[in-house]
Amino acid sequence: MLKALEASKSNTMKEVREIQNETKLKTIVSNLRHDLSQVQSQSTEYKHEIILLQEQNNLLQSKISRSQQERRSMERDSRATLSLVRSMDNHVTLDTQFYKNKAKDLSDRLQEQQVMFLEQKGELEKLKRFIERGMSQNELERYRNRMV
Repeated sequence: MLKALEASKSNTMKEVREIQNETKLKTIVSNLRHDLSQVQSQSTEYKHEIILLQEQNNLLQSKISRSQQERRSMERDSRATLSLVRSMDNHVTLDTQFYKNKAKDLSDRLQEQQVMFLEQKGELEKLKRFIERGMSQNELERYRNRMV
């Protein structure tokens, strides 16, 4: 009986140890499940943050792309404007030169006409003087023949 009691005590001790071990394991499993739940929750939060960051990244990339396109467009416009300004400067220079030459030609023609006018005015005054002196018709004809 003592042996049976000893065996029973030994079995009971084994069972108590097994129950303690089982309780410890259940506690560990419970803690692990809780940790797993927290990790899964954090994982979900991180996935959500990743999605938000990817969306922000896409928005920033599209803004960068638009900015680059605008910059290229502005550079093209700037080059076109500079080209137009140079072209206009060239045309203005050519037009200015043309009108300067035209003004010089007209000035030369005006001077020639003024000289001719003064010569004709002088001749007219000579004719008036001849008439005033009472020059005869024959003298007047001879004078005109000399002028032609």
